[in-house]
Amino acid sequence: EYARADDKQKQTMKLFNDTLQRVPERGTFQLESVLNSRYFFS
Repeated sequence: EYARADDKQKQTMKLFNDTLQRVPERGTFQLESVLNSRYFFS
């Protein structure tokens, strides 16, 4: 028999599911614009 989820685990699972459902739509970010930038970040 599987262990039942306690309240804290249920809250965590709900938060995780809510977060995944709010993933933004694909944007217009172009990686080339970063690669061609004069600045370098490591």
